[in-house]
Amino acid sequence: MSSDTKRYPHSTADGRAIPFEIMKPYGLVPLSFVTASASGLINVPTEIEIISVLVTEDAIIKFGGSAAMPANGVLEEDMAFLKKNSRTSIAPPAATFSIRGVTSAGQAYIQFIENWAGLSLEVQTRKR
Repeated sequence: MSSDTKRYPHSTADGRAIPFEIMKPYGLVPLSFVTASASGLINVPTEIEIISVLVTEDAIIKFGGSAAMPANGVLEEDMAFLKKNSRTSIAPPAATFSIRGVTSAGQAYIQFIENWAGLSLEVQTRKR
């Protein structure tokens, strides 16, 4: 589950965030998906606050439930569109999620990323 802290705790000396090119991987989950129904629910480990997802075909991801195609013009909470061949980084709002293809079946690669507090600069972790 996500909180507002530690998304980019590793920063340069002048306070600029260092993005995901530097990360501490927790694990990778390959997942096949189809358009007819949602994948099975995937559990997000409790210590994970950031996931990165790459899909081979356009897909939707639904947190906290089963991914169903949303109705036209209706807001679907805790759901995001995943563009094919693009990495999407997400702070998961729930402890489970599922993925469903928009128009084609495909493969998702879900990277769980650990918090980076242990990798931060000394100035960020020492008491003043």
